Amino acid sequence: MRKEIKKFYKKYPQIYIYGCGGVGNSLAEYLEVNNIQYQGFLVSDADKEKKAFRNHPVVGYKESIFDDSRVGVIIAVNKQNYKAIIAKFNDLLRKRVLSEFDVVGGA
Repeated sequence: MRKEIKKFYKKYPQIYIYGCGGVGNSLAEYLEVNNIQYQGFLVSDADKEKKAFRNHPVVGYKESIFDDSRVGVIIAVNKQNYKAIIAKFNDLLRKRVLSEFDVVGGA
């Protein structure tokens, strides 16, 4: 079911998780159990969030994160927030974004 994540990680070894709520926590746990390294968590408004989560930094999303061609982002948020977040990524950047819903079949 999550082979898409492993495939994505091989293509983009500098993974960020977008979201540090319940869905993000579950994804981080999955990555850790499967020895898949991730850089940290992205959020829409870093001023409203904690500075670290699961011993990884929490940073505000900026398009410049994609300046490194090894960076990929997995969106791990609830359905209510998904549409607003996916809209942040232009068509070119969406190729470097994987949705947790794509992986689990929820969207």
